[in-house]
Amino acid sequence: MAVEDQTTTTTHNGQDPKFSSSSLVVPQTHSSEAPAESSPAPPPVLHRRFLKLLSEGDIQLCRVTHSGTVIGKILSSKFLRRWETHHLYLNDAQISSKTPSGFMEESTPYSSMKEISLVHCLIRIVLPEGCLLLQANNAYVRDQWYHSIIWKKNLFRYHQITRRTTRQEVLLKEVKSMVELATSTPLQDHCIAQAPFQVISSLLSTVSVKDLLLTLSPLLERQPPSREMCTAFSRHCRLHPRSSLVRGLFTSVVHRILKHNVDFGKNPFMRRFVHDYIRVLYAHNDGPQAVRDFVRNAHGEGSACPHPRVLPNLVAVCLAAVFSIYEYRRRRQRHPSDWVNIQANHPVDHNEDKMTQSPPVLPDERPTSSASHDHRQKINNKTSNIGSSSNNNIWDMQCYLAIIKTACEFEDWRPGLAQLLQPVPFPDEALVDDVFIKGMGIVVGAIGTDPRCAVHQCVLGIREGKEGWFHVICPSSAACSDDGSLWASILKTLLDCCCRRKAFLASMTKLVGACQLLALRDHSSAQETLCLMLEWNLLEVADENNSSHPSGGCGAEERNSLPLQIATTLQSTESGRRLYFELCDRQLHLKELQQKGGPKKLTLPNRSTDEDLSKLLLNCGSLGNLECLSLAFTQVTSACAQHLIKLPSLRYLNLWSTQFGDAGLQLISEHLHKLQVLNLCETPVTDKGLACLASMKSLRKLNLNSTTLSVSTFEKLKQKLPSLQECDVRYTDAW
Repeated sequence: MAVEDQTTTTTHNGQDPKFSSSSLVVPQTHSSEAPAESSPAPPPVLHRRFLKLLSEGDIQLCRVTHSGTVIGKILSSKFLRRWETHHLYLNDAQISSKTPSGFMEESTPYSSMKEISLVHCLIRIVLPEGCLLLQANNAYVRDQWYHSIIWKKNLFRYHQITRRTTRQEVLLKEVKSMVELATSTPLQDHCIAQAPFQVISSLLSTVSVKDLLLTLSPLLERQPPSREMCTAFSRHCRLHPRSSLVRGLFTSVVHRILKHNVDFGKNPFMRRFVHDYIRVLYAHNDGPQAVRDFVRNAHGEGSACPHPRVLPNLVAVCLAAVFSIYEYRRRRQRHPSDWVNIQANHPVDHNEDKMTQSPPVLPDERPTSSASHDHRQKINNKTSNIGSSSNNNIWDMQCYLAIIKTACEFEDWRPGLAQLLQPVPFPDEALVDDVFIKGMGIVVGAIGTDPRCAVHQCVLGIREGKEGWFHVICPSSAACSDDGSLWASILKTLLDCCCRRKAFLASMTKLVGACQLLALRDHSSAQETLCLMLEWNLLEVADENNSSHPSGGCGAEERNSLPLQIATTLQSTESGRRLYFELCDRQLHLKELQQKGGPKKLTLPNRSTDEDLSKLLLNCGSLGNLECLSLAFTQVTSACAQHLIKLPSLRYLNLWSTQFGDAGLQLISEHLHKLQVLNLCETPVTDKGLACLASMKSLRKLNLNSTTLSVSTFEKLKQKLPSLQECDVRYTDAW
């Protein structure tokens, strides 16, 4: 009987009871010399056990050499074997011992191993000169050693084959074999899934990415791709946006990344792949709908998403993309000549400077001769070159806004999204971009009008002194993209729920101008806020803020007249007048305020229009005493002059940075003869209109800064205005 037969029969008949039949056993490969009756079938597998990959450990071993003599076979029998305990290392290319002596005086390379099998309680490694037997303390440790040796041996073989051959069919066959082993082995270790990716990464320049991906699909469903694979995937997306892989295998890979990724900061190339995938998906004919479907599939069909990491990862990708867009714009403005040829499919990433370089094209995907230009032009027409024009920048921005807007549609995601967006985590340039603000306005509106207190409160600042979305979209802010209706609806939600408190309204006094503007436009929430400020005496802070208004020169007196200005504003509409009179019935001191008549000083909020001014002056009949009017930084034009001339007592008029032109100037010069101070800084007036000022003999201060005033007109005005004491002509031809 051969040595192998003795081993099999003896170990089976004298099996240690601690090796139970429930241990994981794989099909054995016995020597062809062994009779079938002497090698019974292994016990059935009752359940699958997951093992840890071993790289070293203590184990007993025995080396048995082939012998043709009877004495040699007797010495190799079970009862005469000599076992040695060694601390073995499973290296990349061989098995070695910590103490190279005895049976392990020389290392055993994987290349010399002909067969590895389980023979009951032993691991048998067949070598050219004999076999090496390994014996562990129990079945679990035995299985760990067995599967670890198989994994190391096969990984060594894969490395050797991929280095020696360049035939694509052979490489793909070995990759498939490697993937099957990685997905079927009971070993559970991070390097098990990553090792195939490391081997495959070296094949990216040799084998078609599409073929590799199809072969890798079973493994990609279980493990995230490596850095090299993410780079190859991104490149494939950019070069082949219409590839079937984009809406096929890439979709499942991206979904897995979103579900299981913990930190994109540690995996920037993984985030970059998701970034490129979304951009290419949006470039399809049904791009907007495809992106919305992608987000909905990532959420799932249920009312609650079972994967808590999907939403933060989606938001992280969108934030990084928005920052990249504006970083690209800044760099292009600073160095236009260096960025003129940068393609949109390689946008600047503030975390990845190397990404600004065009990646190499794969050999099997490289367009040839004249087709190269047509190929790139076709991609550029739809997918790339966001830097070539602002329109492509807008298109790219809408892609990520679509993701955030779709995520906001889900009730379970809205609280988390509100918290993520509460700090306003976007660059300052985005907050003055009309495209961005209009898109985010939908999201902010959904959050701010959500009935849940924990959600709509996220539009407020994350801490005291930190402005939130409520301040960003305020009508007096440059980021406001509508007439203030969105802000008014959010204000109503806050007042009706949890913010009808003195502390909140005290903070609102900083936005009293915006409340006045919306009160003029008949928004009930703004009128209610102004009434509460009057009722609770909360206007002291607002008074101090208004004292520094660009109108200048009206400080202390204007602070004393702010309650009177608010009362005048409320009385300019029917609904506001009703609220104000109801308030006066409850507050006696407000009745006294009403009896004082109209204010002497009035400041219109920023972004006020001719219609707002008309409503204020026509519907409120208590402005006959008005002496100081500031329209600075509003949107009034010359059309408001027909209402200004109805203020005979007006002595101070501030039109700084408005669209008040020559036609309006001609009209007020004929009627406002008591006017003493006039500010026309940064207005579109010309010499034609400025010449009419010669009839306003009471003018003492005149500001013509940054206008088209000529030297000759300035000299004429000085001669015809004897009372003129100060005239600011900086940044004009007369300066």
